[in-house]
Formats: sequence, structure tokens, C-alpha cells
Amino acid sequence: MEYLNLFSNDFVYKVNPREPIRIEEKNTDGKGTCFFSSDHSAIFIKAKDHSPVIWSLENRKCAEAAFFTTENDNVLNLHIVEMKSSVGISCFIKVIDQWIGMYLSAMAVIGILLKNRPQNIFVYLAYNTSSINTPTTSSPIMLKPLVGGGFQKGLREWHSHRVSLPHGVTAQIIKKQRVLGDCDFGLVS
Repeated sequence: MEYLNLFSNDFVYKVNPREPIRIEEKNTDGKGTCFFSSDHSAIFIKAKDHSPVIWSLENRKCAEAAFFTTENDNVLNLHIVEMKSSVGISCFIKVIDQWIGMYLSAMAVIGILLKNRPQNIFVYLAYNTSSINTPTTSSPIMLKPLVGGGFQKGLREWHSHRVSLPHGVTAQIIKKQRVLGDCDFGLVS
């Protein structure tokens, strides 16, 4: 792929179609691997020590990794992955910041590669345990933010399976519980 040589292949590299896409968490608390596969080649973007690829970002948080695939040389799908051992509402709010940091980093990589903006964005959370409860009501008013924001924000995203990212885009949230630390998200576009 043109311009891929502008990056260190320790952090940005190509994964061929049907090769496993592996995202590893090496921290003792959350140790494990997420697995993906795609019929399309992917460009993999890995964060170093949870720092954003772009050092000058105000948001110093970053998800483990991201990758994007291109269908028919036109439709770009961006996938952003974070792994946690346990997730509560305050942790989930931090995960949203990590997704945002990796989204911005991925957009920079995409720009350097002269690729189109993503048409579809998916953010993934693999976790061992969750202390976030399922709503006991189906009333949408319960998911509205309180004055001043707070924990309602994280609950809204958790239950709607959608999160707002910079540039006015919305990503679909895909959550999955890990098995023995690992998580297989299967085939993605």
C-alpha cells in the first residue's frame, strides 16, 4: 500500500485478508487477546503504552488498537478496540475517552495514507466482568442526561450502543464478555 512505509511497522502495518487480526493486552490485570478476521486487507494501528499516536493531542488516552478495512477501494470501515478486566460506569466513561483518542490517531494515519474518511465506525469493548446494570425501565427519559452530565452520559452510550466521536460522527458500540481473558469478535467488514 502506498505511503505505508512512512510508518514504523511496529505500530502501523498491513494485515492480509483472512489473516487473524490480534489485539493483545499485556497488562497483568487485563491480560488477553481479541481476535478478528476480515475478507479484506486491513491496516492495523497499535498504541504504545495507551498513548495516542499523535503526541500533541489534548486527550492523552488511547484504546489498545484500531484497524481499518477498505471494501471495493471505496468504503472504509474503522474498528477501534479496548480491553478491560472489569467495567463499571466510571471506567466506561474513561473507555469512551480512549476510543476518542484512538479515533483521532486513526484519522491521522488515514489522512497520511490519503484514504477516504470512514463511512462506518465500530468501537469494541471486551471485558471480563461488568457492574453496569441493564435498565429496569424501557422509558427513554431515564437515559437522558442530567444537568451537569455525570454518570448519565456513560449509561446513555452503554444502553444505546452508540457513542459520539469528534467530527460529528457516531460509532456503533459492540461489547462482548471475554472468555478466559480472550474475546473472538469473528468476521468483520
